[in-house]
Amino acid sequence: MQKKNEKRVLLSNTIAFGVGTLGAKVIMFFLLPVYTTYMTTAELGVAELIVSTVSLLLPLASLSITSALLRFALEKDKDKKQVFAISVLVTVLGVLIVSLIIYFIPLGKSSLNEWKGYLCLLLLADSLRRNFSVFSKALDKITIFSLDNIFYTIILFVANLFLLINLHRGTAGYIEAAIIADFCSIIFLTFGGKLYEYFEWRRIDVRLLRQMVLFSIPLIVNAMSWWITNSSDRYVLEFLMGEDAVGIYSVANKIPLLLTTFFSVFLQAWSLSSITAYENNEDKGFYESIWQLYSCLAFLGSALLIAVTKVIMGPLVGDAFSDAWIYVPLLIVGGAANQVSGFFSSIYIALKKNVSVMLITLAGALINIVLNIILIPYMGIQGAALATALTCIAVWIYYMIGTQKYVKINLKMGRLLASGTILTIEIVAVIQQRAAILVSVICIVLQVVMYRKTIITLYDKMRSELQRVMNRGREGKS
Repeated sequence: MQKKNEKRVLLSNTIAFGVGTLGAKVIMFFLLPVYTTYMTTAELGVAELIVSTVSLLLPLASLSITSALLRFALEKDKDKKQVFAISVLVTVLGVLIVSLIIYFIPLGKSSLNEWKGYLCLLLLADSLRRNFSVFSKALDKITIFSLDNIFYTIILFVANLFLLINLHRGTAGYIEAAIIADFCSIIFLTFGGKLYEYFEWRRIDVRLLRQMVLFSIPLIVNAMSWWITNSSDRYVLEFLMGEDAVGIYSVANKIPLLLTTFFSVFLQAWSLSSITAYENNEDKGFYESIWQLYSCLAFLGSALLIAVTKVIMGPLVGDAFSDAWIYVPLLIVGGAANQVSGFFSSIYIALKKNVSVMLITLAGALINIVLNIILIPYMGIQGAALATALTCIAVWIYYMIGTQKYVKINLKMGRLLASGTILTIEIVAVIQQRAAILVSVICIVLQVVMYRKTIITLYDKMRSELQRVMNRGREGKS
């Protein structure tokens, strides 16, 4: 019964997260033509470098405290007001210190030297929003969390339209829109989610502060290592090929977001369920059944998106970015592998194996740096895409094997290897444009056949859950 309840909670949370996250990303997807029409490749390249730098500095400045915020706020014996206060305090102090260091240290010949003020302000806005957003999720305010994603995206969308199209602000407008959206989101969560009820700044529980910081410190290296895996290639591209290459590569990275966004919906719900399942001593069958679903979505989702990449990118990007599609298939694989790694790392975090998480992702970061240095000089932008894919796959495999020491999961390795081989064949056909449509259709059909039982099970569960929600709505009206 407990297992069934866990699955129901996971499915309900997935649907709730899905409404907000997918709705938000659909809106964001329509910004791609705006970026590629009203920004040059160099302007978009610089903007992406600023955003990537913020992503690097965020875990360092905040000590990755939001991971501790989620973990400790879910524990029944912890004072949620104190947990929230500690997280915000650590974040603000850390951002201020890092911003001072950035402001007074020259960044060599990097184009970021001209944008230090914007960089520091975006760092503050983004880090604070993450605190408020994660805390609303920890309080089980899933509806508010989802609505905030949509609200944030609408503000970001409107701000981008005004600043880029009307005012022609270029890189500045791109960053200003993100800062405005972040602060609007914080206000929405504060009042919409009634988070102001948890504001308590007069006293700090030093013992709890120490526990949270010790929990989160190993995750700093973890987060920064993931940043290296996902973003360091932009800096190597800038150094070797210039800002234009960064802009084209950044556009290519937007398409895999369709898949990784879908995964992140599930991963947000899973991060809650993996912790509560562990706290409730849930049996291992729960983890196994969710893994089968996750692997199905990874391979089938990747196959479908790779097949339509060239078609959907054509009308979405400007002429200067028209060749970006060729780099997308490998980035889709990297994004999917990255998200699957998140499935296993959530189990590690539920078990509080944070040092292991840190070491695995650090190894992945080092692999990525080496591969970027080797591949980009010979393959250009495609080398960066290949380095990302290979690194994410390596980390996924390591996590997958390592998890078996703690939770025995039937991985069905034969099916995994077959699915991987089929996906590789499709990627080669699409990139080389050799019977791409025919090969893609055959590969998708084969993936469906292999995962048919999982697909049918998912369909039945979704239909059952939606029916339950509808019946509850009818009962409420009667």
